[in-house]
Amino acid sequence: MAGMAELPVRDIADVPLAALFGKPGCPLCRRVTDITTRFVDAMLYESVNDVPFRAELDAGRGFCRHHVHEVLSANRNRTGGSLASAILLGAMLRVRRGELGQARGGGRARSRRLEAAAAAPDCPICRQADRGLAGAAESLVRLSAQEAWAEALAQAPWCLEHLVRLMAEPRRPPAFASVEGRQLERLERLQALLESFAHHSSEDRRHKLTDEERAAVDEAARTLGGG
Repeated sequence: MAGMAELPVRDIADVPLAALFGKPGCPLCRRVTDITTRFVDAMLYESVNDVPFRAELDAGRGFCRHHVHEVLSANRNRTGGSLASAILLGAMLRVRRGELGQARGGGRARSRRLEAAAAAPDCPICRQADRGLAGAAESLVRLSAQEAWAEALAQAPWCLEHLVRLMAEPRRPPAFASVEGRQLERLERLQALLESFAHHSSEDRRHKLTDEERAAVDEAARTLGGG
């Protein structure tokens, strides 16, 4: 698969995109992980006591369920402690606990307030990841006008969510049609391998199972679930 050394890079902003290829897994999943890791690190070291950031965090009601765990894990992995997480999660809990307190009692107000309390927070980490994903998807589709980039995109094991994201980009060069076609062929082959795996899994046919069929189950999980 094409890697950074083989992809023509004409803009410094394309260098991190080139580095996504030639490795296992979906390139855009890897890009989102890189973006969120850097953002969480910067937040823990620079923004815990930053007044505008804390006001924004309160207004958005904190982090999503997934990123609550990521913040705590990052804090412990990088510092061996959890002080920054305690401050941020404590602020989040104060806001969410206040919502439940306001919802106590009966009547229509209770239902409305509980519905609002059940809504997902406007997570700043999710917003950062979404912005980075949007920029990366737009750039990758644009770069597919170049033969080497089109080949890299066609070979890459995109997860389904991010393949849809690429296909939804409005400004697709003609070369991207080939990328789409080959990706759909990849999914068709993956489905065939899964069906073959199921067929060969009965006791009398188990000896016919191939390594490729066994690997297809994990590949399907990565394709459908990301990572």
